[in-house]
Amino acid sequence: MPDSLLLRQAIYFAGGVFVTMELVNFPVPIGSWKVNAVAVSVINLLIFVIALATGLLTIRKLKPRIIRALTLVIAGLLSGIELIQFAPFVFPLAFPRYIVLACLVGAIVPMSLTLFFLGCLFSKRVGPLRLS
Repeated sequence: MPDSLLLRQAIYFAGGVFVTMELVNFPVPIGSWKVNAVAVSVINLLIFVIALATGLLTIRKLKPRIIRALTLVIAGLLSGIELIQFAPFVFPLAFPRYIVLACLVGAIVPMSLTLFFLGCLFSKRVGPLRLS
């Protein structure tokens, strides 16, 4: 699998996560909403970077399979919905920084599980099974 295809697939996944996070976390203009908007946008960009890395690693494990772009986008949207349920991502200023950073690192687990499960379920095998 060429690296450009792998990167493009990871961007589809990370884009789905980012769009979900931005749509749900859109700040309401009440009180100090500008500060909240900046904090939430920074957290969402960090989640995008982590989703991109997670997508690269997980799709690389699914190398002998053909995964459609729609499957990647749906996995990204579902991963974004899963992450929204964690309070530090919705209200990042209400928690200490170390809790938010720990949750960012821990977000790798649900994203990779969702992508791996949907990737295995809705993809087509094209190569032999490699045990590495």
